[in-house]
Amino acid sequence: MKKNFGTYIVMVTFIALSAMILLGCEQDADIEVPQSTPKLVVTCFISPEDSLITVRLDKSRALFSNTNEPFDPANATVAISNGITEVTVPYNQDQLLFEIDQASAFTIVPGANYKLKCSYPGLPLLLSQCTVPAERLTEIKLALDSSNAFEYLLKMNFQDLPGIKNYYRTFAFYNYTDTNYFGLGDTTYTEPMASDDNNLLNDVNNDGGQYSTVFTYLPKGKGPDTLQAVILTCSEEYYKFHYSLFTYGYDNPFSEASPIYSNIVNGLGVFAAYRKAEKKIAY
Repeated sequence: MKKNFGTYIVMVTFIALSAMILLGCEQDADIEVPQSTPKLVVTCFISPEDSLITVRLDKSRALFSNTNEPFDPANATVAISNGITEVTVPYNQDQLLFEIDQASAFTIVPGANYKLKCSYPGLPLLLSQCTVPAERLTEIKLALDSSNAFEYLLKMNFQDLPGIKNYYRTFAFYNYTDTNYFGLGDTTYTEPMASDDNNLLNDVNNDGGQYSTVFTYLPKGKGPDTLQAVILTCSEEYYKFHYSLFTYGYDNPFSEASPIYSNIVNGLGVFAAYRKAEKKIAY
């Protein structure tokens, strides 16, 4: 399982090496391997600025198992609670996820604590909780550098909210209009901008300080174009989970695998929160 992936890699390697060594021996040997059971795997991020609450649910596979029992999320029950009111999140068969509308059914409030509960026949009851950041950063400054015709730079600057521990994540998108080659006229496209880092920031040792992120993109389309910058003020769980993904080491076979962060009881995955702000500029 992902949470202890480094340990399991060591164990699998040990078993493989042991098998190679034992090929030249006449004496049999029994090697015990760790036992595990399938668990629910959940991904849910909540925000007051989103219109929907969405929950994705899956099932892990037992370690060293040659079988994989079928899993139908429609048979699961997902509930979210603010400590006073609990609502069941219905399953959307078309989207293959659970979702509920904030405006009519259940509202996420800044600064509040929420609990998530997921159940499935034959699997342990999954539990988690997180607290929505009470404040969000809204002051974003953008500067465009178009001096290089083949690569434009968008610099995002912002000042940390002072006096509290903060975590941030930044994004940028390029919206442009171009001719649709299927004869449907002009079409608007949205593409994420590239960045040299993982865009995860915290204010450790720089409380109230200035921060910046630089994004790059190749201009295309007919124009006018719109550049969209997004900044998330994240809960600690959101930050730790995504930081563990970025440092996992997928591209380096010689690096030691690090555990994927999880704040789930009796399961795997993440339940976290964020506040969202964005700014657009046209050119």
